[in-house]
Amino acid sequence: MDSFRWIRTGRREVLGHRDGVTIDTSGTSQLTTAAGKMLPDLNAAMTDRIWLAATRDVHAATAPVFGMVLVRDRLDMQQAIAAGRAWQTLHLAATAEGVAAQPLNQPVEMIDRNQMLGRNDEFGPALATFARTDGWRPTFVFRLGYPIREALRSPRRPLEDVVKR
Repeated sequence: MDSFRWIRTGRREVLGHRDGVTIDTSGTSQLTTAAGKMLPDLNAAMTDRIWLAATRDVHAATAPVFGMVLVRDRLDMQQAIAAGRAWQTLHLAATAEGVAAQPLNQPVEMIDRNQMLGRNDEFGPALATFARTDGWRPTFVFRLGYPIREALRSPRRPLEDVVKR
């Protein structure tokens, strides 16, 4: 439910919030995007099923490159901020070169979720296998590739709504 609160599908919701993950930028076809904006919003369970299928069958299946930003301690605030800056720099550089970039950070988020719920964590060890380096932990996972079509721009809030003087 926490993730679902950030997914914006309906036109009114997209324009009203101007944040979160919008259907405009989700990588769906133009027809699916238009239909999604006109139809009633889906519930969390259906949205999760569609998102999971798209991540598994499209986003992950077609990505030529996966990457991770690694830190020594994911919970150290200075390292978290440095990792965020590294991602921003990488994303901007990729975009300038015509390369699309998308966060795929659910595996990292699941490490914390499993710990919070006292569940066995299979995500941390799996990511460590990909990282192949001792003492470093993934804090951010992403994919890169050349887009087959240009995505719509994310709606943004007016500057006066986010900057205080």
